[in-house]
Amino acid sequence: MPRNICCVPGCQVVAEDGVPLHYFPCPEKDAERFHNWVKIIGGAITSLDNTTIRKTHRICRQHFQKEFLYPKNRLCKLAVPSLLLPSADVSAPSPPSISQGAILHCDVTKPITTRTIEYFKPSSSVPFLRRKHFENKVKRLEQTLRQVLKTKQNFRKRYLLAKKIRKTNAFEIVTKKMSSAAKSLFYMQVKGTGKKPRGRRFTLNEKILALSLYKPSPKAYRLLSQLCVLPSRRTLQNILQKVDLKPGINEKIFEHLKKKVSEMPDKHKFCCILFDEMSIATNLSYDRAHDKINGFVDNGSKRQPIFADHVLVFMVRGIVKKYKQPIAYSFCSGTTKSVDLKYQLKNIIEKVQNTGLKVVATVCDQGATNIAALNQLMEETKGNYLRNDEDYEGGFFEVGSVKIMPIYDPPHLMKGVRNNLLNKNLKYVMDGKVRVAKWCHIEDLFKRSPSFWGVKLAHKLTAQHVVPSMIPKMRVKYCTQVFSTSVGVTLGCLAESGCLPKESVDTAHLIMLFDNLFDSVNANYHKEEGKIYRSAVTPNSPHLKFWNKTLPIVRSMKYINNNGKEVTVPSVTSWVKTIEGFKLITNKLRAEGVNSLLLRNLNQDPLENFFGAIRAHGYNNIMPNSAAFESAFKTLLINNITSPHSIQGNCEKDDSICLKSLKSLIYQNCNVEDANDIMEIIDEHLNIDLINTQLILESRSRVHVEKCAAIAYCSGWIATKAKKFIFKKCKTCQNNLTSSNNEDFHNYIIKKEYCGKRWLCYPTRSLFDFFAQVEHITWNILNKYAHVENIVKYIMLIISVHIELNFMKCEKHKENLKKYLVHKSVVFFVITWCKEVSDILNGKSYYNLCNDSGENVSIFLRAREHYNKTKGAKREAQRRRN
Repeated sequence: MPRNICCVPGCQVVAEDGVPLHYFPCPEKDAERFHNWVKIIGGAITSLDNTTIRKTHRICRQHFQKEFLYPKNRLCKLAVPSLLLPSADVSAPSPPSISQGAILHCDVTKPITTRTIEYFKPSSSVPFLRRKHFENKVKRLEQTLRQVLKTKQNFRKRYLLAKKIRKTNAFEIVTKKMSSAAKSLFYMQVKGTGKKPRGRRFTLNEKILALSLYKPSPKAYRLLSQLCVLPSRRTLQNILQKVDLKPGINEKIFEHLKKKVSEMPDKHKFCCILFDEMSIATNLSYDRAHDKINGFVDNGSKRQPIFADHVLVFMVRGIVKKYKQPIAYSFCSGTTKSVDLKYQLKNIIEKVQNTGLKVVATVCDQGATNIAALNQLMEETKGNYLRNDEDYEGGFFEVGSVKIMPIYDPPHLMKGVRNNLLNKNLKYVMDGKVRVAKWCHIEDLFKRSPSFWGVKLAHKLTAQHVVPSMIPKMRVKYCTQVFSTSVGVTLGCLAESGCLPKESVDTAHLIMLFDNLFDSVNANYHKEEGKIYRSAVTPNSPHLKFWNKTLPIVRSMKYINNNGKEVTVPSVTSWVKTIEGFKLITNKLRAEGVNSLLLRNLNQDPLENFFGAIRAHGYNNIMPNSAAFESAFKTLLINNITSPHSIQGNCEKDDSICLKSLKSLIYQNCNVEDANDIMEIIDEHLNIDLINTQLILESRSRVHVEKCAAIAYCSGWIATKAKKFIFKKCKTCQNNLTSSNNEDFHNYIIKKEYCGKRWLCYPTRSLFDFFAQVEHITWNILNKYAHVENIVKYIMLIISVHIELNFMKCEKHKENLKKYLVHKSVVFFVITWCKEVSDILNGKSYYNLCNDSGENVSIFLRAREHYNKTKGAKREAQRRRN
């Protein structure tokens, strides 16, 4: 029999009819089903051998039930012909009925006397619905299995190719001297060249490497992507979305640190906690992954409806072993309140102690809130000592019965001393003599510019060091280069020789004092030629003796303002506390067996460099907003803080390594936890008065006309999206959402049409009303409660209370369409609202602070006030200067 004809007796189907023909099952692999097919068809085919039947005979598709038919003219592996088959003689007893399931046996023993065709009917002995359920489940499992097998084959091919390349001598020779990053980049080119962009696959390490290249300069990365094989921008964004880091304490970070610390020697566990604040741009943006609006004050345990313009970052830094690790951050406005800072610092220290690290000190600048928070902790410790009838010597606070010494960052203290000396004189007592240091003495030295044949005595002094209006106040080097031995010796020598006023000697003594003091707390090497204090603190080093001699001098320091009054500044008192703290730290570590201590490990340089790395993301993003900060924070956390050191940074490059790579957080936190099903509804949101859309349509005011045009156009856009993703070609849904007749509120859409044709979507009146009510409810809630978490889910819940979408009549798509329209509309208005507020915060918009109902929009007022208080005042002052 030809291959293009159905072999079932009485069936006249040929291949030219367009009905697919199917092979018999393979007799070697599926013998049982093969023989069942032969017995069911019967006739002359039963006398043929298996090979002939397999090669020359076919069965058309119409003899199989629909449950066995797969797309692309394929059959289920359990398929058995059961429809339009020849039946036995009418007078003979009928054969057993065939069920819709897999046919295991069919006895065809009676001779065929008639060739009438009858349709097969399913047996009523098997529950049809239950069987249908399992058949569908089998189909889904088979499809999943096919996909898994295909993925397995692809991975196996890639593995074999990679293994083959790795084994070649050429690859080993070329990559032998490459760094791990260069080797990974080279390997990406080898395995990805020749493949289409969607066919390329990258390992996690390769994606992290690409992320390190992308963040500093997206523009350069786009150029490299055209020249090299690199992951797409969307792939890199997905990586960051899988890292679920939020403000406050992240338990996953501390779990990873605990594993790392368990492998460290005891001496390497000594560490300090660094914390400081960084300015960020005020901006609101919607975070889809966590369903919240970024840009509000958030310390991890509480969010407040206040615009955040600073971020507080905590970092662990090793004292004996050089390592660093950012561990937490929180957003604040202006500066973190002292009570909140005390609470956060205490919790952070407890968490770090639980990892096994031994916290010895805290390091921060001499900000007012920092000093207040540390004083509160020390007062709390003092109270505990007094209640237990114990003596409190001061200079420390306790967390978990462990003494912790507060240290103020020495570079910040040096800048504070210099900045106060610019407009005030400094009186101090040295060698029993009252002395007065003045900045004008340093200016006289700079103006004189002592030199001989072009060789200057103080060659590093420039106008940026001396002239107050030209000094970069944040740069440490312009401070320490003034307070140096060369400047002090030159100033003293010229004063004694009569070239400068005699009282300049007092300023020279002060310069020499602070030069030695800064060296004693800033040593980075165990030995330093020439400068005895710029070395490690050991039992035999002169540091302790020098500190004991210097403390009375620093305590005696008082600044004298222009009115002749003595004032005490935080920089001087903080120097006293810092010196006393260093004495306590060296004694404590010496008792623990640490006899050599580099005190540069107790400053804020790693944290300042971390801030520089944050700002370097995006080339020169000196004021990132909260969302950009979180993105950069995640990137630096998973790539071991790989970032170039800022040339204009206000600190030196630190050589500390990242304590623990947190790239495993990508796997740990790949799924964001779902919000609780039970949400608490605020009473005032149950009583929101809906707007009367008919009044808006009938009104001829400019505001209402513009609002109608915007609502009509945007609701038409929503309908277009719903058609694309939900109901596609469903006429009922299309009639529910779109109108074939032109209404008054369609005027803007009609004007916007292309070439006079009806390309755009015209919403129905019901969809128009729905969209207007969603806007009203969304903006009403965001006015006061934009800071709450799960904001979109909460708004959707309130909408379900107030609005019923009865105009949807399609039973098939009704539920999915309702959910899609509400969610899409709410997200649209949340994003629009965030943009409106952000434009006001950045001075780009002068939004009408009263909406069309005359209701006061408080958050827009606060946004305007915040702008006027910060950027607006600065711009006005700059305008007046110009």
